Amino acid sequence: MDKDWVIFYDDGSIYDSDTDLRDIPRLGVQVVCQKNEQTNYDLFRTDGDYFVYDENRGGWRITDMFGVWDHLNTVRYPLVLFGRNMGDDEFCAIYKRAKEICGNKAAWQRRERRPL
Repeated sequence: MDKDWVIFYDDGSIYDSDTDLRDIPRLGVQVVCQKNEQTNYDLFRTDGDYFVYDENRGGWRITDMFGVWDHLNTVRYPLVLFGRNMGDDEFCAIYKRAKEICGNKAAWQRRERRPL
């Protein structure tokens, strides 16, 4: 994977680490793909409703509402993105595109969801 991270949205748009974090849309996130030296990348999808960015904790992670409150109170510059429900067919198309763009994984981590 060439980028540090890539974010895939419900409207089909994609933002990557070439974009300033302050400029990325906050709503409609479906998949976050983040570079990982051991596995090639981590793939986070909308199992939780929120994605938070904390460079001191490895970048992007998925969390629940309590994790959002913790993030807002402990990170100097908090950044929260919101997922959105969508139909299975639409999500599968976005997920497939994410896997194509992010490339092949070398391994799966325990905390990662396996592909559909």
